Parts: sequence; structure tokens; C-alpha cells
Amino acid sequence: MRMSNFRCYVLLILAFSFLYTYAQKREVNQESYFLVPESFCDFGSWRIETGGDLGYTLVGVNPQSPRSASPAIAKIGIKNTGEYRIWVHARDFTYQPGSRYFNLMVNDILSPVTFGKHGKNKYQWTDGGIYNLKAGENIVKLIDTSAFYARCDGILITADLKATPSDDYETLIKQAPPEGLSKNMESQLFPTWAKADLLPENSLILENSRVKVVFYQVKDKKYGKFVQNEIYIKDNGQWIKVKDKTEEHGYLMLKAAKSCTGHWIQDYAFFNQLISVGETMLPIKTDNVYKSALSTWLIPNGMERIAKGKVLLTFNTFNENSDESISVIWQLDEGEADPKVTLDAIFHKDGAYSFGLFSGREYADDEYESALAPFRIMNKRIPEAPKLITEHYLSTPMGSVSLPVNNTISQKPFTTAIVVDPGCLARGYVYRETARMGICMRGPEGGVRGNLFAPLLGSEYCTFKAGSKYRISYYVINRLGDWFDTYKHIAQDIFNVHDYRSNYYTSLNEAIYNTTDLMMDDRYGGWDPVDKAHYNMEEKDLTSVANPMTAMQRYLLTENEEILTKRAIPTVANLLTRERLHFKRFDSKGGANYLGGVKKPASIGKPIQGYNLNVFGGLYEMSHGLTPSLLAIGIDKADHVINQYGNIPAFSNDLSLYHYTGEEKYLDLAKKKADKYLQEVVYGNKFNAETPGFSTFINISYYPNLASLLDIYQITKEQRYLDAAIRTGQLLSTTVWVPGIDGNKGTTPYVINPKKTLERPFMLGHNFWWHGSKQWRLGNPYGVIAPPRESKVSLEGDTVPGWLPARVGLGLEQCSTFNEALNIYMNTWAGDMMKLAALSGEEYFAVVAKNAIIGRFGNYAGYYQNRYITHQMRANYPYKGPDLTSIYFHHIPVFLTMLEDFLINQVWKMSNMKIEFPAIRQQGYAYFNSNQYGFKSGRFYDISDVWLWNDRNIIEPDSKEINYLPARKNGLLAVALVNEADQVTTTTITLGANIGKGRHFSGKGVLYEQDGTKKVIDVCNGKFTITIPPKGMQSIAIPIPTIKAPQYAKVGYNRGKVQMDKTIAMHSRGKAYLLQFNPNEYFAYVYITDLPKDTKKMKLHYKVGKKRSTIEVNQYPFETIVKVDDITKDFSYDIEILKNDGSSESIQGNTLKSLAIR
Repeated sequence: MRMSNFRCYVLLILAFSFLYTYAQKREVNQESYFLVPESFCDFGSWRIETGGDLGYTLVGVNPQSPRSASPAIAKIGIKNTGEYRIWVHARDFTYQPGSRYFNLMVNDILSPVTFGKHGKNKYQWTDGGIYNLKAGENIVKLIDTSAFYARCDGILITADLKATPSDDYETLIKQAPPEGLSKNMESQLFPTWAKADLLPENSLILENSRVKVVFYQVKDKKYGKFVQNEIYIKDNGQWIKVKDKTEEHGYLMLKAAKSCTGHWIQDYAFFNQLISVGETMLPIKTDNVYKSALSTWLIPNGMERIAKGKVLLTFNTFNENSDESISVIWQLDEGEADPKVTLDAIFHKDGAYSFGLFSGREYADDEYESALAPFRIMNKRIPEAPKLITEHYLSTPMGSVSLPVNNTISQKPFTTAIVVDPGCLARGYVYRETARMGICMRGPEGGVRGNLFAPLLGSEYCTFKAGSKYRISYYVINRLGDWFDTYKHIAQDIFNVHDYRSNYYTSLNEAIYNTTDLMMDDRYGGWDPVDKAHYNMEEKDLTSVANPMTAMQRYLLTENEEILTKRAIPTVANLLTRERLHFKRFDSKGGANYLGGVKKPASIGKPIQGYNLNVFGGLYEMSHGLTPSLLAIGIDKADHVINQYGNIPAFSNDLSLYHYTGEEKYLDLAKKKADKYLQEVVYGNKFNAETPGFSTFINISYYPNLASLLDIYQITKEQRYLDAAIRTGQLLSTTVWVPGIDGNKGTTPYVINPKKTLERPFMLGHNFWWHGSKQWRLGNPYGVIAPPRESKVSLEGDTVPGWLPARVGLGLEQCSTFNEALNIYMNTWAGDMMKLAALSGEEYFAVVAKNAIIGRFGNYAGYYQNRYITHQMRANYPYKGPDLTSIYFHHIPVFLTMLEDFLINQVWKMSNMKIEFPAIRQQGYAYFNSNQYGFKSGRFYDISDVWLWNDRNIIEPDSKEINYLPARKNGLLAVALVNEADQVTTTTITLGANIGKGRHFSGKGVLYEQDGTKKVIDVCNGKFTITIPPKGMQSIAIPIPTIKAPQYAKVGYNRGKVQMDKTIAMHSRGKAYLLQFNPNEYFAYVYITDLPKDTKKMKLHYKVGKKRSTIEVNQYPFETIVKVDDITKDFSYDIEILKNDGSSESIQGNTLKSLAIR
């Protein structure tokens, strides 16, 4: 309601209440003034964070940039000139005490006292001395002299020179209320009179076959006419009321005279406004959105049908003194499930404005079942305070509340939501400083409800000149369904999320083969042959193994001897001895500090703890039983799961023990632990109510472990585990990005302008890009880390389809890294989500998986993306740059497995699980979980005992839209071919050079339709042509006599029986391992644990058969790998050590013998 006399009345009351409060504070104690963090008008380089005794504290700058320190400034009005003592409440720590200090400056006079050096592990008052202060404005500054995370949460200025501040803040506040307005503002509650159950005088109905909105004009004796509404949805032919007319129907307007640039306390907005009360400008600093400005409730009083499916709501007659004119249109088109609401405003005076938009009532915490404002808020993880999540942090700009079955509305689950109209969102990426709106999941009374606030206070979009117009549209969602049903509806029907991507620059197969080449490139792949691992670009001289099975899988699927020798075997050696996921052989400093507390160089001699039985046992199976030490190590580690860097559930090892022993007791134990996991994590109140830490990995902390839930279901086939996996997949789905292909955004060409694209810095201020001991950033000469704008390689302009650079479908790493809007490419869950889609029948899971992978890669593309770019999709990107994605060398194997895992599971799903290859689980490094293949044969529709064979030059499609999965057995080639185009694709396939003499085969093949239906197809001179439906698949089996199964296919072994024999040998201060993954050869890996402070050189004297040789190792680690080409010959050795003091030592060796000859 907007009657002018009512508005004046409200504003007068509000103004007098503010002025009274302002004056009252001086009357409580006219000689004491209390400054809190929110009292400061300029934070400078300080930042405000949660903490301290009043809820907030000021924190000094990062020590990496001390020169950038600038003071925090507060302006205080002193009533009487005189002497005042200043007390400062500062934090110190017992760890590095006295190092986080700062100074105070009052009216340009620097305090002689330094604060934050009291040595206690708490906040404590420190006497800052006596100052002569003038009546009127005085300036107080916090000077960040340490530039090392100094902390201050209060300053007391008092004329009582003998007083000591109370440590009880409640007592102190009564003596000296904090300066600034935000502590004294009451949230503006929805007016009670507007919810009264009054007899309607008039009504209007918006109705289609699915939804009905009824508007009632009622009259209150005091407040006059106003409009209420009811909402109904149809269920089984019956109208179900989902919103009563006595529930809230109105629009909240927030207004400030000036809105300063906002900032964030972690992922929530912190507001900084000036409001005008009479002649006075008062500051507001708060994270409570309802207290962030002057509030006015707009209650409509008029209604009019202006067209079919449209009702206009009007407000009070505006006179020449009105600050704004408001109108609202409700629109409901035929067939639509949701009313669309559009608010239009015309501002007649300069100012800053925001509107709070919602529908219906608030729900009590014990009344609702789950809420969703993804990605941060899911389940019951809602902050107690009404904080605003800005657009930047919303993977879907929505807020929903779901009620359980048998609620007050229906016996069915019910969900209500508010969703911004996609047409109101800008194309491309949104950043903190460009966010236009936000979602708050609590109402002004503290209950739970989705509330949209737009434009965002603190942004450039909220400030208007007189005569300016503003429009915001949103959808009101009400569904008889659970939260995921509603989320899918929003994503698919409102934001147009679908299987929208196609291959563009290359096929997925070429991306796999190109990434394999990159993995094999020492320089561009970041491989350290001494550490036997890839560099970790975040720290100098650090290497990390993020997937120890990738290289071996690529060997098994290609039989490429170079992969085995240069990557697979060294990676296994690393796994056996490095103890930790990260390794550092030098005591160097630079970048991160992953091995804090570990002496450098890091020692060797123990298997990496972070990998469990599934990895060691899986590699044992990849060796086809020829390297039994791997399984033995895994069994030894299996008493409990070790999580160095992940969230592997406790039942994982028991499941693996059952797999390798066949003993039912392990399966029973796995189920017992899994049931506890379901109770405490999947459905646990604590897990689902506590918001994960700001710096935790989303794919670890926000939802349960999907990989292990799938594993236990596939072994037990018990529905509760699949249900848990489905719930996990649903939660995971909400964390991927949704806006960006709605309307014509996906179809309108996008122009990549190099200059504009490079304007925004990328990863500025990070001490990264380590390539061993040197820093090197892609796009520069070796040893140079110039940012992309200064790179020697220019970014090329291009015009591409609008969908190509879209972020729709990309996941996230963690809140803290998302400050820069960094989506990630390492969506390693894609294979498992495709698997889950097949097992559950939920097609949306497949859409999520495909949008994360398809049409994005021509090679390893880096880790992050925070702008529209496409050059990273090209095959030459990791060789050329410029770097706009961060090349993490140790991610390359993980990325490679991700692509292959996705492809294999996609084919499995599309074939209705009739093309199937056994998988083993890999997990242990962060969230980089995957399925690994190649250790066992599978089936291809009605063909059994076929082996995966995924290499370049097996086949050559003439269309890049075709992804394919080849397999083989003796005398047969089988290939599944997937068309990723939106249209029918006819392609001619040519047999490649890897087929050998059979590449010119002519004869009959068998063509399999996607459902397994067979027909004959002609192959002529190594070529055949097929036509594949849009987004469909066809497969072919060709009898080529020269095709052979892989050489390891003939090796048989007992999975549960370990026969060690002489495959591992002991010697003083070390071991020797026989590593064999090929029946025709093996590798001897020999090491000693000596550190370089003692030992200078190791000589390995060895004999293979009758041939003797010596290898010298002149650097740490003292280890070597010897390839033995004849498995019938034993490997015998002795070791000679040369010490740093010049002495020498002989170590008696041992003998290794292959199991393959038995």
C-alpha cells in the first residue's frame, strides 16, 4: 500500500526513532564512544570477518603484499572538547606472539603504543594513552604496521581517564553503545494488517490447465484497500491450494542515499550504505540484508487484467513528492507451470534501491525438510542470520523450500521456490563486482523462505539517477514434488539445461590420444624422471601422484611399450616408496607448503599412505597377478581406510577385502559400516545441517562419496545403496553451473575479443607455475611467468557458437577459489554420474555428465575457467597457451582417466549395459575418483571375451562428431560409435594403421543398433559407411583374422591367492620389487633409503642370466629400474654405497624371479 500520508507517517516515525536512538546513545554515557568494525567508514586494506566478541573483527592484510597496506578509517563525533583515554581490544596468539601488531592514529597523531603484542591467546584491552580531542568530528585510523593478520574488534574512547573497559561486552555496550546505525536498526516485518482474513470486494483469476492465481481486493478500516492472492496447482484433476490469501503478498523496497562498494564475509554479502534521516546521513554496515537500508513494504491496492494471462497490480497514487513509482505484472501463459512476475520501477530521486521479492510465508526450522540455494545451501544448511548469497555464488539463482510428505498442503511432498528470470541475467561470467542480485534463505521474521533481492546493494546496478527505470522478473514455483523434482524443472524448463554440447574442434578420442601424448612429454607434461612423478605447479620442486593407475591403463589399452617403460612402471615405483601423495627431494622454498612439518628431503621406503587396498589391489589385477607384492601391500593396509586427502568411507576396504578374498565376513562388515554411513552421512542430521568450511572441496564435503556408494550397490545389488547413490547424485547435480544457454544465449554467435578477454587478470598474486625448480607459465619462454596479457603468445580472436564457451555443466572446486569465479574442468565424477544414470534411469544425471565433458577438450585444458574462451579447447593449447586456465601437471593423468572413464560408461549406458567392461575403483587423492579399466575382458552385446583397445589409428572417422570405443579379441574388431551432433550424421569409417595387414579388409560385418538389433554391413577395402541418429549410437563388429587379443590376455591368475615367491627381495635399508605387467618382460626396481646428507652415490651391480652390469645413481633418491627382456632369467644384485665422507659400504643383495614362467 502506498498512500502518501501513510508513507510520510512511516518515514517520520522511522526517522524520529533513528534520531532518538542516535541521541539516546549520547545520553547513556556522553563521555564514552565505542567503535566496532562496523563503525568504520573505510576499511582500507583491512577486511572485516566473523569473529571477535561482538561477532566481527578487522583483520590486517596478507603478508604477501605488505606495501599495499592502507589504514581503516572511522569518523567519530565528540560532544565535548577535552582529554580522552583510548583503549584498544586487540588479538594476540601464543603461536608467534607479538607478530600480528598494529598502531593507532588519532587526528594524524600516531599512538606510542603498539597493539596486539600482549602475548595472550585472546582479545585483550590495551591502554593506548590519553588524547586531546576536539568537539565535533575526529578521525581514528588503524595502521597495519605488521602486515601480518593483525586483529582488532573494538576501540573505546572515554573521558573517564581512570576507567578500565569491561571484558563483558554486554556490560560495555550498555555503557557505550557502538557507533553506527546497523546495531540499532530493527528488521522491517511484513505488516500484520496485510495478512488479515478479510472479505474480498473484488477478485481476478489467472488460470491455465496447470496453475491458478486468484487476486482478492479487500478493505481494512484503517489502511484501506489492498490486494491479497491465493495460488493453486492442479493434481489429478483437482485444484490444490498451495498459498493462502492470508500469507504474505507484498514487495519489500530497500533504499539508501548512497550505496558504497560492498564486500564479502566469505561468500555472504556485507553491506555498506548511507541513509538519509532528515538532515543527517547515517552509516549502515551489516550482513543482515533486511537491515541494510531503509525498508518500505509495498502492498498493492489496485488490480487490473491488462491482457489474456496478465494482471497488473498497482500501488498508491503517486504525487510529485514521491521518490518512486512501482507496478507489478503477474503473467501466466497457457501450458506454463509457473507464474512470471515482473516489477517495474521509475525513480524520481537519486538514490540506491533494492527490492526483496518472494511468495508466501516463512517456514519454521522444524517444519521444512530441505532447502536449496545452490551451491552453498542444500539440505538444512541455512545460516541462522538473514545473509545474502550473491549471484556470483549461485550455481542456480534460486531459493527453494521443500516440505515432507503429509504436510499442511498435501500428502505428497511439496516444494515452493523463487527463481530469477534468466532473461535478467547477463551473458557470460558473473564476478563479485558484477553480481546483479542475490538470494536470502530467511525472511525478516527469521523463518525459512527463498527471497530474491535485486538489484544488489553495493553494486553499480543499484544506484539510480532521477528518471531512471528498473525492471526485474522472476518465477514463482509451487510443485507437488520433492526438492530435486523442482530443481530439475527449474534447470531444464526455465534455464533450458539439456544435452546441448557437441564435438567442435576435435572428437573426444582425439582429446584422449592428445592428452596421452602430453603425459609422455617430459617438458610440457611436467614430468620429473628422478621423482618419477609429475610436477605440482603450486610449489617449487614438489611432485604429486594424483592417479597412480592412469599410465598403466593407457598401456593396457594400447600396449605402447614407451608408456609402460617411461610412465607406468616409474609411477608404480613411486607408489611403492614415497609414503605421501606429495614428494620433495630438495629442501627448497617457493609457493605452497604441502609438506609442512616433514623434513626435507622427504624420505622414501614406505608405500603412499593415501592410497588404499582398492588401488594397490587394482594395480595387482592390472598386472594379471604377476606383481603380487602390490596386493600384499594393499591387504596389509586394509585394516582401516586412510584418508590423506579425500573422503573415502570406512567400508571401502572391507568391500575390497571381500573382492579379493571372497569371504562373506568382509561383505557383512562392509554392509554394516555402509549402513552406518547412510545413517550418519547420507541421511545424517548433522552432516546435512552443518555448512562445510569455506575452503573445503565441494566434491568432498558437500555430499557423500558417490564412488563408494556405487561400488557397494554393484556388488550387493541392494536398493538402499542405490537410493543413497541417487540422493548423492542429486546433490552433486546442483553444484554444476546452470545459467548461460537460456533464450538465445546458446544460439547467438559469441565473439572472442582478445583485448577484452585479457582485461581481467587471471590468478594474480599467486606464487605458482612451478616446473620443478623453475617457474614457467604457459605462453612464455621457459623460465618466464609473465601473465597472459604480457605473454609472448597472443590470444587469437574468434567467433564461435554461443553454446561453445558456455559454463553450463562445469563444476566447482571450493568457495574460497570461487572468489574469482573459477569453474573447473576436473569433473572426475562424470563417469560415475553416467554410470548412475544407467543404474537409476535418471536421465538428468547423464545430461550433467555430458555437459561437463562433451565439446570442451582437444587436449588437457588446465584446471580453471573464469571467462568465455575457446583456445584451451584446441589440441595445441598445453604447448602454446596463453595460460588462462592454470596448467597443473600432476592433474594430467587424472584428466586423461576422466575422459576415458566417461566414454566407457557412456557407451555402457547407451547400449543398455550390453557393452560392458569390468572396472576397479581408484580414489585417494582429493576428489579425483575414477573407474579404471583394461585388466579384464568384457562383452560387446552378444560377443564375449573382448578387450578394450583405445588407441590412435585403430579407426579414422571422417566426422569429428563421432566418438568411439574400440575393443578386440582374436580375429575380431568391435567398435561402438557415438554421434554427438544434434542431427543425423552419416560418416565413412576407415580402418587405421594399427589394424596392420587387416586394414584393407573387405567382407561382411555385423552392425548393432543401439538396442542390440543386428544386421549385416558391407566393409569394402577397409571402409564402411553408417548413419547414426542424433545423439545416438551404432556399433560394428568386423571379423579381421589378423586382429589379436592383447598379449597379457593369456595370463591367468587367482585373484584371491597371493604367491609372492621371489617377486620382492629385502636388503639392508631397502627393497627390490619385481614389477611385471607383460608376460614377456619384467622390471626390477631397487632402492635404498639413504638420504643425501649421508650418501653420495649408489652402485647397483646386477646379473641377468650370465650378463653382469652396473648402474650408478648419483642423486637422491638412490633407486633404479632395470628392464629384463627375458622372463626366464633371474635378476640378482648387490649394492655398493659411497658415503659423503669418502668411505664405502657393500650391501648384500638378493634375487628376483618372475612368476610368469611357472
